[in-house]
Amino acid sequence: MRTNTGAIKPTALEMDDFLDRTPEIRASADLASRLASRERLPASVIGLCHFLFSKIDPDAATTFFLRVADGDGIPATDPIAVLRNRVIKLRVSGGRINETEGLALTIRAWNAHRAGENRTKLQMPKGGLTNENFPEPK
Repeated sequence: MRTNTGAIKPTALEMDDFLDRTPEIRASADLASRLASRERLPASVIGLCHFLFSKIDPDAATTFFLRVADGDGIPATDPIAVLRNRVIKLRVSGGRINETEGLALTIRAWNAHRAGENRTKLQMPKGGLTNENFPEPK
């Protein structure tokens, strides 16, 4: 289940067990806590996406989020810049980043960046996000 997961509340034992089985998530949580204030994506989105992207390419995952946080020298059509600008625009106008949408937008930006695609915007699917159309990191 990828959407509407806020009702899932793991117990302390379940969380400890998960941390024991996936110690690499600590590096993702550390990166998220360092970048969340500068980057403006919720720390939960950064941490989860970094964890997922690191399974594909650990160095590229870290570089991706450092570039989203910094933003210097990134062409306007790079999906990293498009994600950064969309999040900043939302935050400056007083908006809140919906975590589910933030997760989907970040995955879309990652996939487009990895594919070498240029973008001028990142969009949600018509009709909204569902478990069936939620993007998968590649």
